[in-house]
Amino acid sequence: MNAKEKFYETRSENYLSNISVDCVIFGFKDKSLKVLLANIDEEAYKDYWRLPGDWVKIDKSLDEEASRILSNTTGLNHVHQEQFHTFGQVNRVDTHRIITVAYFALIKIEEFNFKPGMFASQVKWYDLDNMPTLIFDHKTIIKKALHKLRQDVQSYPIGFQLLPREFTLTQLQEFYETILNIELDKRNFRRKMQQLDILKKLDKKLTGVSHRSANLYEFDDEKYNALKNNGGSFGIWT
Repeated sequence: MNAKEKFYETRSENYLSNISVDCVIFGFKDKSLKVLLANIDEEAYKDYWRLPGDWVKIDKSLDEEASRILSNTTGLNHVHQEQFHTFGQVNRVDTHRIITVAYFALIKIEEFNFKPGMFASQVKWYDLDNMPTLIFDHKTIIKKALHKLRQDVQSYPIGFQLLPREFTLTQLQEFYETILNIELDKRNFRRKMQQLDILKKLDKKLTGVSHRSANLYEFDDEKYNALKNNGGSFGIWT
């Protein structure tokens, strides 16, 4: 058995040997959408990075496995996660026939608390346009996840899971411009936010800036969730 085959050797009879779950974990910071990648300790792939993932346990559902991976990788529970695609191309892995069910997750980077363990000894946030060499088809998986994220943004508000608890309207606009890769009209954007009525203006202003301090806002959890659960259109790009 060579090094690559050993890398994909089943660790335990409690795991399915050819079905895995991989998680695309998105974060947002400094006007940049980022993805969390894990290192690979095995010598055969020492120059590669990968998405956090694992084999599927025989007695666990796919959603449970995604939650386990996300919790152990980020230190967070109840993370927003969504299954978005199954990757089953015959030759996607060069030593074994592996089918991967992919999820994307959204977390606040400032709440992230990685603890080295079975999933990776090291993880790192990367800008989407400056990623390292990835194992197998993980770059394709990330592209597919980004496409689904952009679709979701156009269907319901999604900033709650990625933005800091408190933010300015300018920061909120920059967030959506980054995800959608478009430029939004400031006046129309703010008018739309008023119509949606999902923000609460705080009695605070942004500090530590040289220019005039802007008001801080937070999402109104009740109104936000009602809009999301009722299928309300966010439509900020129009």
